[in-house]
Amino acid sequence: MLKARGPFVNFKPHGESGIEVSDLFPHIATQADRLCVIRSMQTEHINHDTAHAFMNTGSIIKGRPSMGSWLLYGLGSATQELPGFIVLTSAGKYGLQPISARQWSSGVMPSRFQGIMFQSQGEAVHSIGNPAGVCQSTQRQVVEEIGRLNGYLAEQQNDPEIATRITQYEMAFRMQASVPELTDVSGETQETPDLYGVKQPGDGSFASNCLLARRGLLDDTLVLWGGEFGRTPMGQGTGRDHHILSFSVFLAGGGIRPGTTWGETDELGYRAVDKIVDVHDLHAKMLALMGIDHHRLTTKFQGLDVRLTGVAGKVVKGIMA
Repeated sequence: MLKARGPFVNFKPHGESGIEVSDLFPHIATQADRLCVIRSMQTEHINHDTAHAFMNTGSIIKGRPSMGSWLLYGLGSATQELPGFIVLTSAGKYGLQPISARQWSSGVMPSRFQGIMFQSQGEAVHSIGNPAGVCQSTQRQVVEEIGRLNGYLAEQQNDPEIATRITQYEMAFRMQASVPELTDVSGETQETPDLYGVKQPGDGSFASNCLLARRGLLDDTLVLWGGEFGRTPMGQGTGRDHHILSFSVFLAGGGIRPGTTWGETDELGYRAVDKIVDVHDLHAKMLALMGIDHHRLTTKFQGLDVRLTGVAGKVVKGIMA
């Protein structure tokens, strides 16, 4: 017989909106009036790897572009000095998160749309500086000559990866100047790292990564917080099992209606029963907040139009500001 488990921590209403937040997240609770909590999320896959892929690419099929790649493909980038899609992974008690690189892959798109992973500890990018004895002007000459040779190759072969190679060499050259400045937090007062709970900037922690990503956060940035699925209300040994029929995520900034909740579950939290949002709906909504119609954002692959939302997805307008 399965037994329903009660909460092991308290939930209390916070802010003028009265959104209930667990005592596990006291700092998030102070931002309740800036959040939109979706309580009726559902997904299709119950194992971590496939559920990760589904949440990040809209498919469990390997080779599909990730959400970040779709956005870079659809919107382009506002900067020429940094990659348009940067990935930060965090290190916890047991080391770095075991996350497959296909979660930020460009899949069937040219690889210039893939995410560029910044290291959580030490230098953000390996070999960001020039080798001893190589000056900036020499490096510039090397990059230009490689670009010239690749240009000849591009004229002979219709391969989009050649254009990617040319642009990546140029990007790498510009990043030598831009990345060290971007990741330098030495000019911050101690108050700022303390607010984020950062013990040592650049230690690879989730808090340290949030410190790096914070610039202008919530002004024109969309934040999504959540997991790839939920947990059952019933016990499994000393814990709970994976669960796809109901879980919660929250969004903030980026055109979201703040201080709101959406959807609900049955009294046990077993199944979402009202205003259900699936992963394709969430993707359609996020694209809409970026000004993109998810039906029209496609790329050709093997004669078919591939979409992030597949043949599904509806925009949940009730949570838009």
